[in-house]
Amino acid sequence: MRYLARSGGLLGFAELVRRHGHDPVKLLHDVGLPATALQNPDLYLSYPRLAALYEHTAQVLNEPAFGLLLGQAQGLEVVGALGAWLCQQSTIGDALLGLQRNLGFHARGIQIHSERSDSTIRLDLRLAFANETDCRQMMILSLTLLERGLTDLQPSHPPPQLVRLGMPRPSTALVRACEESFRCPVQFGGRDYSLSYPLAMLMQPVSVNQRLQARLQQHWRDDWQLAPVSISMQVDRSISALLPTGECSLETVASLIGLHPRTLQARLHAEHTHYDARLRAVRQALACTHLAESDIDLTRLALDLGYAELAVFSRAFKEWTGLPPSRWRQTR
Repeated sequence: MRYLARSGGLLGFAELVRRHGHDPVKLLHDVGLPATALQNPDLYLSYPRLAALYEHTAQVLNEPAFGLLLGQAQGLEVVGALGAWLCQQSTIGDALLGLQRNLGFHARGIQIHSERSDSTIRLDLRLAFANETDCRQMMILSLTLLERGLTDLQPSHPPPQLVRLGMPRPSTALVRACEESFRCPVQFGGRDYSLSYPLAMLMQPVSVNQRLQARLQQHWRDDWQLAPVSISMQVDRSISALLPTGECSLETVASLIGLHPRTLQARLHAEHTHYDARLRAVRQALACTHLAESDIDLTRLALDLGYAELAVFSRAFKEWTGLPPSRWRQTR
């Protein structure tokens, strides 16, 4: 099974590595990842290699808290336009459900499982390849990022009641750093990586301050070189994030970008394109990427691309390529 993750997960990586006096490009090359991943947040990378990168980096930098530090430098920006969409949900519960349902298209191979009791909700992170690759840094990073994302959505929500890290108890310094970051007791040992919260947190309203919302929108509108991207690229990034949610209309995309739908259409027309053309192009590009580089089930792929059923996707794909998706995959 092949697992992919967007290069957006490298947000802040280069800066953190340079502060420790090392070359981020060399570290990527060491594990077989391209340097272009540091400039383009929309590449699909091998997820196990990304996990290997974080383990390798922690060793080279002699920084056992690397995953924790990188997670502290990140936020909802990591999931691109999906982060802005999460900010538009009504409650933390709604946003969390949306994240659980749609995370796979940004990082295929990780899942957020929730388990409820009378007064607690436990969020377990699971990596499908954890038995094949050392994923400790990746898991600490992912838990830190999830906690920070929930805080972004509701700054007044309570800290976790308990964090579980499925690794041997580390040094006292790292234990203290984890407890300070998560603001709660951290339990080591076992196999689980989880956050436990009061169940009432799910009913809290999403409340994102305007500064954060503007930062999120600006981040995915611009590339990592802080150069503005075209309106077509903004639309493409929005569509990529929204396709699995089932809310990928012109109106929803325009709202994310901050334009009236008619204004968005006019801006696209000025770039000699239109919304339906962008939707078709993004679907085709994503379909080809996932068919060529992952083992995703065809029905799952059809749903993630916003098709109601596999037959409709198969017809569209054959129109694009001349082959049905199953046969096209065999030719790669």
